[in-house]
Amino acid sequence: MAKKCLLVGVLVVLLVFTSCSVSNDQSNSVAKVQGKQDYLYLISNYSDGVAWVNYCDATAKDKTREGVHPKCGCINKNGELIFYYDSTDITHDPTDFSNGYAYIESDSGKKLTVIDTSGKICSTYNLVSETNDGFKVTKSGNMDNYCVAYGDGYEVVQTHDSGFDNNSYTYTIYDANNNQVYQLNEKPQKEISVKYWGNGVFSFKNTGFYYSRSGTWVDDKHAKPDGEFKGDMKYSDVVYGERRKTGNYWDYDVHLEYIDTSGNVISTKTVSRSELGWNIKSSDVYNNRCIIYGAPQEDKITKMFIYNFEDNSMVQLTDEKYLNQLSGDFDFHFMTNRIVITTQGQDKKNYYIVFDYDWNVIVEPQKYNYIDVSDNRIIKDFKYVYDENGSLVFEIDDKYVHSTGGAEYAVFNAPTYKDDMLVVHTELDDRFNGTFLGSLGIAAYDLNGKELFNEISMSKASQIEL
Repeated sequence: MAKKCLLVGVLVVLLVFTSCSVSNDQSNSVAKVQGKQDYLYLISNYSDGVAWVNYCDATAKDKTREGVHPKCGCINKNGELIFYYDSTDITHDPTDFSNGYAYIESDSGKKLTVIDTSGKICSTYNLVSETNDGFKVTKSGNMDNYCVAYGDGYEVVQTHDSGFDNNSYTYTIYDANNNQVYQLNEKPQKEISVKYWGNGVFSFKNTGFYYSRSGTWVDDKHAKPDGEFKGDMKYSDVVYGERRKTGNYWDYDVHLEYIDTSGNVISTKTVSRSELGWNIKSSDVYNNRCIIYGAPQEDKITKMFIYNFEDNSMVQLTDEKYLNQLSGDFDFHFMTNRIVITTQGQDKKNYYIVFDYDWNVIVEPQKYNYIDVSDNRIIKDFKYVYDENGSLVFEIDDKYVHSTGGAEYAVFNAPTYKDDMLVVHTELDDRFNGTFLGSLGIAAYDLNGKELFNEISMSKASQIEL
């Protein structure tokens, strides 16, 4: 994949000290506490209309990255804090929201809390924590009844039943409100590996897959995803059909099988292996389209197609000016009507090209140091935001843009659109002695570059107890 230069946590010179922070005084909006402001030290991207924020008390004497009395909460798209909780004993950062729910691990990794976007605690589960001292892994917690996988508002609970003549494991799937939705018929005598793959899909090793968004169980032999469902469907397998002699070599009829997030198997049309480029590779599916290409020979792509599942059409990239520059580390990003390809030029610099779905060039090769493509926007070099036709929509304010040098740095998340929101956030941090000095500034933009807020309002926030 092309070098995208994802410099999350890149170091920056302090350009302007603009103090945009949050307050613990719930009666005020962005109020000060005894003449001091609270310090915001993390704001996430949006998911399901909310974003997580972490901050520490203004009265803290030492502003470390962990904070002294750290708190975590959710803001809406107006920058208003909806709820918060004391995160002193929180094991990990909370997950992003998916299907309206997020998960918080606490109590040294022994408790899982399911929460919705309003801050309502929907249910709690036992977890098993693990520590590794370098010689052995030690587990602690309720080993007989605990959650082994979770996501999308669903949890898989493993129950161990044992006795003189019995030793078996039961696997039950619950929704966010602790209602049972499915239980495996099989009760193995040994634990099985359970994993959440994203988009509501759970795998049970050598048994099958549960697709929570459709409530569908699919046996293992019919669905073998090898990674997260990053798009509409996951690449599953190349299926070989009839073999025939063609000249001095054997050719095969092949098609590609996918499975969507509801558990439905969907196939491409059958074509010859030689037509697709022999060593066939494929991308995930976005907007009912995928890329099919012949694996690199001498680090060069031989053939490349966009496949459309709606009409089973296949359009080939034939312009050798672009095809010849696509090496094995190329990357791609689908937009609603465009595809962005990133690769290296002959000068060893990174370039992106924008095509339509017929491989017509919309934007000629453009150099970049950093690129992100999300919500039909192209973000280049942490500063410039373009639409799908390559037109500049707006520039991110200079105080949020990366530069380097000096002993004091501002560290912030790389800009990425999520939920039609772009969050930029800088933090002042003395990297050399590990001291956190405070928030430099935050801002949230809409798709057209309108700044929606640059402060967080605390006036309506409520505290929840985990």
